[in-house]
Amino acid sequence: MSAVAPVLDHDIHQYTLEGKPLTSVSRVLDAIIKKSFEGVDPEILRNAAERGKLVEAHATVWMSTGGVVAVNERTDVLERLECFGRFMDHKKPKLLSAQQLVWDAEQGIAGMLDFILEIDRSEWLVDMKVTAQPEASWALQVGAYCELSRHSGPSAVLHINPKYKEGYIWRVYDTAAVKRQWRAALAWFKVLTELKAE
Repeated sequence: MSAVAPVLDHDIHQYTLEGKPLTSVSRVLDAIIKKSFEGVDPEILRNAAERGKLVEAHATVWMSTGGVVAVNERTDVLERLECFGRFMDHKKPKLLSAQQLVWDAEQGIAGMLDFILEIDRSEWLVDMKVTAQPEASWALQVGAYCELSRHSGPSAVLHINPKYKEGYIWRVYDTAAVKRQWRAALAWFKVLTELKAE
């Protein structure tokens, strides 16, 4: 990572570094693993995205301060915060970093990892998901954040969903393996980009 940090325009999800656009991790993933939302009401998608942001924001405050105040919050968010509370009880994480911007100026890639947590004296890179179903792209996403942040320790996705018995699934990844997979995916993305340009 260069000394100068990229800037993220949240409205259009565009990273720039010293005025030059960077490709987001999510754009690479969308090109490699196609997701179809055909026939899905856009309002459902918007609602799910907003729910995820709210849960993540409350979770960050919870880990930062030891508690959370969610007055007049949406019912679906409160349900998932209850699930997150079980994770807190089970894993007892210590928050080391949240919403950390990571990038590679040479590769022209940037992204935002969710958390670095200390659990059982180890530093874990953790991505939080609040989706209905697990997705194949998660391994690549975790691999991207590990690669961009030069993280070589343990990594996982915390999948929050009330349908699970404990309220969450702790999906642990082989960090070295997902980093290799990410590098392969990024190389293929560049091939696809070159082919489209011809």
